[in-house]
Amino acid sequence: MSTVFVFGDSITKGVIFDEERQRYHNLSENFLDRYGQMTQRQIKNHSLFGATIAKGKAVIERFSPHITPEDEVILMYGGNDCNFDWREVSEDPDAPHSANTPLESFRQSYREVIERVLERTKNVTVSTLPPLDYKRFFQFFTQGLNPDNVLRFLGDKHHIYRWQEMYHLVVVDLAAEFKLKLLDLRLPFLTTRSYEDYICLDGMHPNQAGQDIMLRALLNQD
Repeated sequence: MSTVFVFGDSITKGVIFDEERQRYHNLSENFLDRYGQMTQRQIKNHSLFGATIAKGKAVIERFSPHITPEDEVILMYGGNDCNFDWREVSEDPDAPHSANTPLESFRQSYREVIERVLERTKNVTVSTLPPLDYKRFFQFFTQGLNPDNVLRFLGDKHHIYRWQEMYHLVVVDLAAEFKLKLLDLRLPFLTTRSYEDYICLDGMHPNQAGQDIMLRALLNQD
C-alpha cells in the first residue's frame, strides 16, 4: 500500500461548519479519507486548522524524515495566509493592514517548502484553493465587528474573492515553476451552476456535498 502525506489547513483536514451547532467539526470520513479507501492508499494527514505556510513549514520539517522517495505528498496552503486580522481592521480601517502572510512572502515560503519536500520525494502535488463565497464569508467574519469599517477597508465585498484568488494564482505559478502536479479544487466548484451550494455557512469550507466535488477532482487526477 502506497502512502500519501498531506500537509495543509482545515480544508484538507476535513473541517466543516455545523450550522445547527454553530461550530466547526472534523468529518469522520472527509474527501481524503475516502480517497485513501477507494485507491488503497494510506493517508497520513498532518493538516492543521488555521495553518499558514509558516506553520506548514514547521510541520513538514518535523515529518519530512518519514517521507520516502516512493511516497506521495499533497500540499495545500493559502487560505489562512490571505486572511487578515479582521478585528484590527474593524477598529482602524484607515490604517495599513497586512495579510497573515503577505503575497510575496507566501510565494517565497511556499517555494522553500516545495524545495524541502522535493528533497524527500519527487511525487509532489500542490492543490489550489476552493473559491470563497465572499458574501457569506463577509457576513460570517464581521459578526461582532463593524461591517461598515471593514467594507471601507476592502472597498467592496468582492475584493475578498479577488484577494484570495491571487494566492490561488501563486500556487498555479509554483506548480508550473517546479513542474509539479496541480490538483485543481477551484474549477470544479466554479463550473457548477451555483458553487455557493457547496460551501458552508462560513463562506470558506466546502460542505458535505463540496467534499464530494473535491473527491472527484482527486480521483480524476489519477
